[in-house]
Amino acid sequence: MDEVLSARRARPARRFPRLTGALIAFPLLFASAAHAGTHPGQEQLVREVAKDTGKSKASLNALLDGAKKQQAILDAISRPAEGKPWRDYRPIFLTEQRIAAGADFYRQHRALLDDIGRKYGVPPEYIVAIVGVETFYGRNTGKWKVLDALTTLAFYYPKRAPFFREQLK
Repeated sequence: MDEVLSARRARPARRFPRLTGALIAFPLLFASAAHAGTHPGQEQLVREVAKDTGKSKASLNALLDGAKKQQAILDAISRPAEGKPWRDYRPIFLTEQRIAAGADFYRQHRALLDDIGRKYGVPPEYIVAIVGVETFYGRNTGKWKVLDALTTLAFYYPKRAPFFREQLK
């Protein structure tokens, strides 16, 4: 009987080094796998951005790991664009309210808009007009997170992936 008890007590002691080794190695298996497969091409993009910016791969992976593929975005970008003539859009975009909001936006951001205009060669009025059409000067910001949209298009929309990968950088 003493021999049986002795053998049982000895077993955990012999297993302890193996168990400890397994517990240490187990998280490492998931650490490398998590970054290799979250999004196709993520590993390569993270390497490029880390090299170009000096940002850590871990922080870049953490950011991209949180982004979600949005099928609705892929569906929306795959639909053909509307073919309405300008006369149909004009009453929507050229309203007293939108014109006043555009003038306020321009006054409020004039220094920045002028800097952008000089740096990129885009007249500030064009930028103001685009912001007005696309967001009504920040009132309509869309239904998708920017990071989800860029990640979805950069990794899951091959037709324009190079463009959206650059935007994601």
